[in-house]
Amino acid sequence: MSTSIMDIMGPVMVGPSSSHTAGAVNLGRMVGAISGRPVEKVVFKLHGSFAKTCQGHGTDRALLGGILGFKPDDIRIKEAFSHAQRAGLKYEFQTVDLKGVHPNTVIFAVHTIRKKANGQSTNNTVTIQGSSRGGGEVEITKINDYQVSITGHLFSLWIVHLDRPGILGEITTLLGRENLNIASLINDRDKEIKIASTIIKLDQKIPTKVKEKIKKLSGIKKLHCIPTLK
Repeated sequence: MSTSIMDIMGPVMVGPSSSHTAGAVNLGRMVGAISGRPVEKVVFKLHGSFAKTCQGHGTDRALLGGILGFKPDDIRIKEAFSHAQRAGLKYEFQTVDLKGVHPNTVIFAVHTIRKKANGQSTNNTVTIQGSSRGGGEVEITKINDYQVSITGHLFSLWIVHLDRPGILGEITTLLGRENLNIASLINDRDKEIKIASTIIKLDQKIPTKVKEKIKKLSGIKKLHCIPTLK
């Protein structure tokens, strides 16, 4: 097995810990991309060593900084509480005891406000679970009640859609026509309510026009484009 410089030195970051600080920032960044900014309020539910080292390793500031869009080497992470206050972002930290998950796991309950074309706004809530696996590497493992696996290594599409024949073919055909290469596709179905969740990982960034075309397909309930962590 080869060893990379990342294995030896870890990521460029505001310390002290690649798992509890840099990884926490990256989790927050991914959650912000999935839920959609601006975020009005977020409740962080910390499990295991994340809960134990929350203040000592700056995990609380790192998670909050990630939600604000800061990268692991951004010095503003140290003042994340002040930046959140200025941004009008409400937050709360809680401790939970989860079973069978990585010790560096956190659940984000994210509340956003979306403005409609007619000027009205709607409140949206999404619950996202993720883990920091060391060296700044992270994985989003659950979005609401759907099991997923999103690491930020590749551009990803998360699509919630009707579980009907042909819909995945329509989506993948559309991506192929736009010269977007699919690296992997994972589908999770709920047969009782006939709703499915699909994660499509791509080698290229998804253009806005492609996103809009997929949204217009019959049976699409929700779509989020998740960028890489680069």
